[in-house]
Formats: sequence, C-alpha cells, structure tokens
Amino acid sequence: MKQETQDILVEVAKAAPGITLTGLTLNEYVAIATIFFIVLQALYLLRKWVREETEWGRRLKRWANEKFTQPGDLP
Repeated sequence: MKQETQDILVEVAKAAPGITLTGLTLNEYVAIATIFFIVLQALYLLRKWVREETEWGRRLKRWANEKFTQPGDLP
C-alpha cells in the first residue's frame, strides 16, 4: 500500500472514531437509520390519527383551539 493511501486511511479513522470502533458496516448503519425513520413516521402518523379521528382527539383539538386562540385571530 502506498504511503499516501495509508495516511489518508489513518486520517479517516481519526475523523470518525465512533464508526470505526463499533465494527458496523455502512450497510448496517443505513439499515439502522431506515428502521429509525420508519418508527418515527409510524409514531407521527399514529399521533395524527388519534388527534384527527378519535373523539378524544377531536375534543382535545377543540379545547386547544379555544384555549390558545385570541379573539380576532384569523381562522
């Protein structure tokens, strides 16, 4: 291996110590990020569904609108 290539690899390893210490590959990081994103979307959609489609959510929305809107605000 050329000295230049070795120096570059050493600097890359220094720049990202967390990635090199865990032993995970880039594919595994992408899979973890994808799973995290899917769970985040599912939680958001569940929250949205509860607020818009359940009676409890509609009552909460009405209460919040009455409580936090000022007279004269545009709808």
